[in-house]
Amino acid sequence: MSAELTRRSAAELAALLASGETSSVELTRAHLDRIAAVDDAVAAFLHVDAEGALAAAAETDRRRAAGEELPELAGVPIAVKDVVVTKGLPTTAGSKILEGWVPPYDATLVERLRAAGLPILGKTNMDEFAMGSSTEFSAYGPTRNPWDLERIPGGSGGGSAAAVAAFEAPLAIGTATGGSIRQPGAVTGTVGAKPTYGGISRYGLIAMASSLDQAGPVTRTVLDAALLHELIGGHDPRDATSLPDPLGPLAAAAREGATGELKGVRVGVVAELGGEGYQSGVRDRFAESIELLRGAGAEIVEVHCPSFEYALAAYYLIMPAEASSNLAKFDGMRFGLRVEPSDGPVTAERVMAATRGAGFGDEVKRRVILGTYAHKPG
Repeated sequence: MSAELTRRSAAELAALLASGETSSVELTRAHLDRIAAVDDAVAAFLHVDAEGALAAAAETDRRRAAGEELPELAGVPIAVKDVVVTKGLPTTAGSKILEGWVPPYDATLVERLRAAGLPILGKTNMDEFAMGSSTEFSAYGPTRNPWDLERIPGGSGGGSAAAVAAFEAPLAIGTATGGSIRQPGAVTGTVGAKPTYGGISRYGLIAMASSLDQAGPVTRTVLDAALLHELIGGHDPRDATSLPDPLGPLAAAAREGATGELKGVRVGVVAELGGEGYQSGVRDRFAESIELLRGAGAEIVEVHCPSFEYALAAYYLIMPAEASSNLAKFDGMRFGLRVEPSDGPVTAERVMAATRGAGFGDEVKRRVILGTYAHKPG
């Protein structure tokens, strides 16, 4: 029964919980057993919180038994990318400079997960400070693609994607600056969606590039992604970039779309995204997907975004410049790693240099240097 449970979608598990056919404790234990069985090979998790997850599951079962009205996903376990702060659980952003750091507060999205009764299985591996596209740049070692352990799961959120693809978790949280949810989704065969910037609170996300970072769902079905997005999304007064607008009926739209009937749906196809730099196989599959949408009744509309020509160049100026500023706080003075120079006077500047030299990996150092140069006055 445990193996069967881990293969179910989150929506299916929610239905089993609602009908009383299983319990959150049973679901959580099944996924913890799966983690114990396969994660030595996959390395999706940096930290597993079995005790905390089972306690949260038991509390959700108690609330349900008491007749409390709960969100649809209550009791379904979830994994969280290690760039999202979690009170009482280690949060490292995949970096040695934060090894052992335990945050004193929860990110807004984690607060919402806990309030809704989703047990948090643990924290997933990632490229250090989300800088990478393969999850090979984690200070704690690479994550592997569960479909082929010799291949990457994508990045930077490869741990979340691998955990979902390996049936270690039915749901996970990822974050994306460029493509760190969608690219691992494509590589592992999972559903990864980057929501509109500001649609999910960034309060409690360890920032790489503040004007680009966004949290989002990692799942195995579109419906699960919609349900999770609805749960964690919406306005947050603690995030100045949080959108005031309410979320639309995402789950209802996903359920309607699952019928295969897309009449009345309009799909925009950006003309500028069909140029150079794409492998022929990628272009062919994209064209096939457009025809499938058209065959299902969708209206296909060509959209022109001329400024997209400059998108990549702009990204590689904005991202490292903001990363350089955001990572300046990791200085050996306030939290995380502190390394003192082995010789000479112990000054603030020398402690900062020694700490950052020992705590940051090569990719982070490259981007910090590039970003410092990019926003240097004059």
